[in-house]
Amino acid sequence: MARGRPQTAKMNAQLTALSSQMAQVASAPSLLNQHSQALQDLADTTRHMNTQMSNITTQLSQVAASLVQLSTAQTPPVIPSPPPPDRRPTAPSSPPSREPYIPTPERYSGDQGTCQEFLMQMSLVFAMQPLTYSTDEQKISYTLSLLTGAARRWGSAVWMNNNPVCDSYSAFTAAMREVFDHPVQGQNAAKRLGSLKQGGRSVADYAVEFRTLVAELVTTSAGVCGGRSRSRRCYAVGHGKITSQS
Repeated sequence: MARGRPQTAKMNAQLTALSSQMAQVASAPSLLNQHSQALQDLADTTRHMNTQMSNITTQLSQVAASLVQLSTAQTPPVIPSPPPPDRRPTAPSSPPSREPYIPTPERYSGDQGTCQEFLMQMSLVFAMQPLTYSTDEQKISYTLSLLTGAARRWGSAVWMNNNPVCDSYSAFTAAMREVFDHPVQGQNAAKRLGSLKQGGRSVADYAVEFRTLVAELVTTSAGVCGGRSRSRRCYAVGHGKITSQS
C-alpha cells in the first residue's frame, strides 16, 4: 500500500496538468477573439492616425503657401541698377555736306536775247545745289522769284492759273523758251559769223569768238551758219576768212 501512494500522487499530478492544459485549450477561442479584436482596434487607430496626419500635412502646405504669398507681397521689387556709363571716346560725327555757294543769277525781264543765258544760269544753280532745289516746285518757285517785267507777268499768269506747264520744271522752261527765246540771237550770230575776220587779233582770240558764235548757232532753232543749213560744218581757214563745207 505504501508503494502505491507515490504512483497515485504522480498520476494525480499528471491529471491536474492535463486538466489545466485542457482548460487552456478550451479557452483558446476566447483568447483568439480577444487578440483579433485587439488587432482590429489597432488597425482602426492606425487608420485614424493616418487620416489625421494627412489633414495636418494639407494644413501645413496651405500655411506654407500663405507664407510665400505674404513674403512676395511685402518684398519690394528689385530695381535693376543702370549699366555703367560708356567711357569710350565717341567718334566725332561727320558734319553735314555743305553745298557750294552760287551767286544769285541776274533777274530776267523778258528780253528775247538773254532768255537762254538766264536759263543756263538757273541750271547751274540747280546742278550745284541739288539738296536745296530737289523738287520741280522748288526750281519753278526760285525761277519765278527772279523774273521781272514782262517775264514776271507771264510767270504770274501761268502760276496763278495752275497752268500744266508748272507741273514740271522741264515743261516750265520749254514754255518759257517758246515765249521769250526767239531766234534773234542765232540770226545775229549767223551774220557776225559770215563777216568774221581775224584782223589784227591773235589766232587764239579769233578762235574763241568763232567757237562762241558757232555754239550760239547750234543752240537756236534757226540752225543756220552764214545763211546755210546747220547740217554743214563751219570752220575757219587761214587768212582770217570763214568758209563753209558740206
